[in-house]
Amino acid sequence: MKKNNNTVTIIADASFCSESKAAGYGVWIATDNNGRHGFEGTLDKPFDNNVAEAMAIANSLWHGFSTGMIVKSDVILIQSDSLTAIRVLTESQEPYCQQLSNVLKYVLGLVDRFGIVLRYKHVPGHTIGANNRTRAQNHCDAAAKRQMQIQRASIRGETYEPIQERKKKPQSSNYLRSRRRVTNG
Repeated sequence: MKKNNNTVTIIADASFCSESKAAGYGVWIATDNNGRHGFEGTLDKPFDNNVAEAMAIANSLWHGFSTGMIVKSDVILIQSDSLTAIRVLTESQEPYCQQLSNVLKYVLGLVDRFGIVLRYKHVPGHTIGANNRTRAQNHCDAAAKRQMQIQRASIRGETYEPIQERKKKPQSSNYLRSRRRVTNG
């Protein structure tokens, strides 16, 4: 009898403030058999943005296992906008700091313990579009930024207040036509 493996897609993103070392992450996990869900949180003073991105990936796996969305022998596609994090986690680049070494050890431990297969895909960050991947990536980016801002405010002893986006005024069609007009003067 053929085993029905769960296929999992993870989109993970991090936001990092180099001044305060505040960082946050956002994750979206979509599975064939166990649903879809987003997660977010803060990170403990990563060395730099690449460490934050690798930590976001490690946290996505933790969330997946702790909620039962990921189980033994799953095939997992991890999408990240950090080539460095991907290279370190696929062992094609040496970790350049202890935090990256720790993340690599944790992820490889999950692979050994649960027999999961990890595949990585680099995706561009901060893209505009209407497809599901772009919407999920933008959701993760916004969640990561919000968590970083919450942590940064806490570090500075401030109260976090979300920045409201200003509504853009639609340009009138008359303005557009007047800008295109060419005169023979």
